[in-house]
Amino acid sequence: MNGTNYEELMFAERVYEIISNQSKIPEQRFFLVYTPHIVHCPLQIPKEYLTFDFADDENNCSQQTPYIYPGFNDGSQYKCRSTYHSMVTLLDIIIGNITQLLKTTGLWENTLIVLSSDNGGAERLIESAPNNYPLRGGKYSPFEVLCSITYLLLFFFIIIIFFFICLFLF
Repeated sequence: MNGTNYEELMFAERVYEIISNQSKIPEQRFFLVYTPHIVHCPLQIPKEYLTFDFADDENNCSQQTPYIYPGFNDGSQYKCRSTYHSMVTLLDIIIGNITQLLKTTGLWENTLIVLSSDNGGAERLIESAPNNYPLRGGKYSPFEVLCSITYLLLFFFIIIIFFFICLFLF
């Protein structure tokens, strides 16, 4: 990007390191939370991970996210959907790597993985390029509150279940 590491790759490397270290002491239980930031504004991804190139793409989201690729100063070259889809693909690769590492290290059989999402993408293209279909609304809409409340309740439900599992296992 500008000579620095891509944030999501640094988070992923740390998760891989924690799992690898944990495999050395498998009898010790551990709790790990990985909250990826990747599929979120700003829509930026290292060029080597820009795997999609939609011919009919648009660049409206460039109003919020600066165009970051070296040598290209023209924001009209920004491809919002291509970048967004590439970010989702990289997240899929990272989750696949985590899954494979858990299997390789022998931790997979005793692991509970919970995947959750936030309130979806924005409705306006100047913000990002997601598509919330078939759901109605998105960020900044009246329907966002229902998603947020639902996930908040789900989060507390998961914590309560985790508490009781730990209570009875220990």
